[in-house]
Amino acid sequence: MKRNLLVGFVVLLLAAACAWPQTGTTSVRGAVTDKTGAAIVGAKVSVINAAQGLQRETATDGTGGYEFLSLPPGSYVLTIETKGFRKFEQKN
Repeated sequence: MKRNLLVGFVVLLLAAACAWPQTGTTSVRGAVTDKTGAAIVGAKVSVINAAQGLQRETATDGTGGYEFLSLPPGSYVLTIETKGFRKFEQKN
């Protein structure tokens, strides 16, 4: 009887652990290039989620690449700025 109670308790604990709310994250990756396809190195890239009060910034690498990891799901504004180019902004 005690063994059945113990097994039942363990099963209940495992079921409860699986029922915890799952929070996902997302990532944004890209590359910044000019009209000819040449990489823009050192451009300032920002993602902003005003509803969550979140803002992250990075600079493009040697291949023009950037990435933002582990962002909570939501609507973002992506902004890219660099000297000699017009500011780019993409919403949602």
